[in-house]
Amino acid sequence: MGHAARRVLGGVGTVSHSGYARLVAPALPAATAHQATGLFLLTFAIFTVYMTVAATRTTGALLAVLVTLSATFIVLCVGAFAQSPGTIRAGGWLGLVTAACAWYASFAGVANSTWHRAVLPVFPNIGDHLRPHRGHRGGPFAGVHA
Repeated sequence: MGHAARRVLGGVGTVSHSGYARLVAPALPAATAHQATGLFLLTFAIFTVYMTVAATRTTGALLAVLVTLSATFIVLCVGAFAQSPGTIRAGGWLGLVTAACAWYASFAGVANSTWHRAVLPVFPNIGDHLRPHRGHRGGPFAGVHA
């Protein structure tokens, strides 16, 4: 994923969450607000999970961010639908773990780029270590990169 795409993705996520929290959530009836919030979190969980699958071809630092973010959205979604304050609290703690992973990934990216060498490891090509090595690599889309 390119630098511009990451910036746009981050901006869309921030604006949509802020917009929901400021504009939509306060106008929802209290009896059904948890359902709307759960559905909102579910859509982000689905998106984040498939971005996580794609991130297996990037760095371990980015993969850690997306794995923890996926877990955060899933736990928050379950907590919202179940109206479970304890589950929502657990999702909040997972969000803090996600933030720590994101801080590390961003600092490593900036430091490595600034110093033109690997100051902090980002564990590149982590996907090569996650899947079993076989004689045939690829599949129906081998070599095709969009």
